[in-house]
Amino acid sequence: MASGPSYPRRSGRITHPGRVAAWAAVLLAALCAAFLTGRLLHAPERTAVEQAQRPIPVTVRAEERIVDARTALAGSVIAGTTQQLGLPVLPDPAIVTRQAVAVGDTLRPGALIGAVSGQPLFALPGPLALYRDLRIGDRGDDVTSLQRALRGIGAEVRISGTVDERTLASVARLFGEHDFPAPTGAGEASPATPGGIRAINPDTALIPRASFIALTVPEAAVVQALPVGTPLGADSPLATVQTSPNIVSFRADAVRSAELTVGQEVEIQAGDSRLAGEITTIGEFAEAAEGKTPGRDIAVTSPDPLFAGLTPGLSVTVLPQDRHEESLAVPTIALRRDAEGSYLLTPGGATGSADTPGSRRIPVTVRYSGNGWTAISAENLRAGTEVALQ
Repeated sequence: MASGPSYPRRSGRITHPGRVAAWAAVLLAALCAAFLTGRLLHAPERTAVEQAQRPIPVTVRAEERIVDARTALAGSVIAGTTQQLGLPVLPDPAIVTRQAVAVGDTLRPGALIGAVSGQPLFALPGPLALYRDLRIGDRGDDVTSLQRALRGIGAEVRISGTVDERTLASVARLFGEHDFPAPTGAGEASPATPGGIRAINPDTALIPRASFIALTVPEAAVVQALPVGTPLGADSPLATVQTSPNIVSFRADAVRSAELTVGQEVEIQAGDSRLAGEITTIGEFAEAAEGKTPGRDIAVTSPDPLFAGLTPGLSVTVLPQDRHEESLAVPTIALRRDAEGSYLLTPGGATGSADTPGSRRIPVTVRYSGNGWTAISAENLRAGTEVALQ
């Protein structure tokens, strides 16, 4: 019986063991390289995370300083009152022919303000009830008020309520002191002499009401003055004066206002300026209105020349003068507290961290705080010692 083709018998041995070993070596090397590469790439990331989680020590030095514990009160500048000074009756045409005051001057009763079309205007102390031109023999309350005003600037007149020669002479002398002719009602001017009385013709002498205006205060600051040559209208004052100073107004609640008194010194902070001021008035308690909280309106003024230049409406800060003396102080955020009381930590260890074993606890007594600082007293702590912030 014929048999089929025969095949060689396979053995269990690896025919190329060298190749297998080479590939195994290559694979092992690749695995090792991958492992090492992973280690090298991830190590910096872990280091960065560890460093980011590590607290950065922050310290500050204790120091001797003034801790301002005052309560700041927000206020604003309010313009003072003013008075317009002008002739009650203007000539036609009305042109400023003399200006005797300038902005910044202080005006007092008896002074010449200026002249309009040759007509002088004098400031007299009030009250002044002139409503007509006066001549010899005129009588009335307006005469009495004029005589009192003339006495108020040093004139030697008798307060009789009747225009006499001495009253006429006092007016003529006032005109003459400023190089104006004595006023008359006859179309001609009579010059006033040092004697005054003999130069007056009672039949023609006149006291023009348009030449006098009452100043409402003993003295006032000139804030506006029209220059020579300016035409005047019915609403144009020859000059304007400020009869009361600017003030700072602020509102304090019932508790804070009870701690303030009239005459108390304050500090006014306006931008970079620090001005000394004084409380002048404390108003009645007012309910909340117009965006203001309930409380008392308090007015403050200052003699500082810079104060007069503050713009009305400017926001300022008012601080009552109860500032403390210089003392040992630290930033308030450096203070810590536990069951034993307030304390500070001095940094310790190689890194200076307050959490390391080398840190030291310093008990302190808190005195007062303000503007982010706290005045303290403590044993074994002096200015310059570093303490850890929280």
